[in-house]
Amino acid sequence: RSPSRGLGDVYKRQLFHRPGCPWCERVMPTWNRLFSEYNGRYGVSIVTVNTAGDSREQELADTQRIESVPTIKYFPNGMTGGNAHEYSGDRTYESLVSYLQNMTR
Repeated sequence: RSPSRGLGDVYKRQLFHRPGCPWCERVMPTWNRLFSEYNGRYGVSIVTVNTAGDSREQELADTQRIESVPTIKYFPNGMTGGNAHEYSGDRTYESLVSYLQNMTR
């Protein structure tokens, strides 16, 4: 199972990535683990967005001004609520879980 990319969903956590990017490939196993353990729980929605994907994904990346990948963003009010926070911490599972827990309190 992989993270949902249904763009009609209300997003909470997004990983913007590009296939073939070595840094993206390094973080994907951690992101997939986070997805399998937290998606749908505690009001959390975890999504991946392929910046080289279909036009909807590219448009979303452009709207969010994604200039480099991988980029992780948190949307406390969903996509339409604004106030996105860009995550700049370590890409380890433990660091992402800690960030997730702090942001959902």
